[in-house]
Amino acid sequence: MKRISRIVLTSFLVLSLWVPLCARAADLPLLSSGYTEDGTYYEVYGEQSVQRGAVNYVTRQVVYSGDVIPPMKIEWKETISGKLCSGTLQLRRSTYDKKENKTIAVYEGYLYLE
Repeated sequence: MKRISRIVLTSFLVLSLWVPLCARAADLPLLSSGYTEDGTYYEVYGEQSVQRGAVNYVTRQVVYSGDVIPPMKIEWKETISGKLCSGTLQLRRSTYDKKENKTIAVYEGYLYLE
């Protein structure tokens, strides 16, 4: 019985970590798009942030065209509640969707008022 409980718990934990990564970017608002320095097209998705002071914690999902190795960190700027904020976002996880030929990377970090 303990073994079955462990298997169920392990399966649940693996799925709970996997599901947010696989959440379709289309379910989140498109924040920006463009091309990397090497010409790879990308789109950035995430919840619209609300200014909560001088520092804001954000999560951004970047969808790269093709099978790419996403950078470990990105410098990010965006306007939150009409104020320009910037900071460095760290790569938390990434996966390659072979069917869609897209790399999905999740970045998190703090944005500071400029």
